[in-house]
Amino acid sequence: MADRTQEIYDMKPITTRDSMLKHLVTHGLFANQAEDIVKRYEESKDGEPMKGRWDSATEGYPPTLLAVLRISINVVAVEYIDENCPGHFARHMFA
Repeated sequence: MADRTQEIYDMKPITTRDSMLKHLVTHGLFANQAEDIVKRYEESKDGEPMKGRWDSATEGYPPTLLAVLRISINVVAVEYIDENCPGHFARHMFA
């Protein structure tokens, strides 16, 4: 499987999922790490309100909702980094 980091970095986010992937990648994570984090959040209790909405267009949501979602994703990113790659240089971007 080819690494999608550059593809995600360059994309214009269309869906909520794409927006969160781009947020994580532009803050220093690889695509596979970003995808794992988003999946972990989607499957969490905190992600339940977004269930069925991850493929919705970002333009359908106010910017404040996306900002709050990024804050929640950041919490999961820190947990993921601490568990899977402690000392990762990008950790401070999410803490």
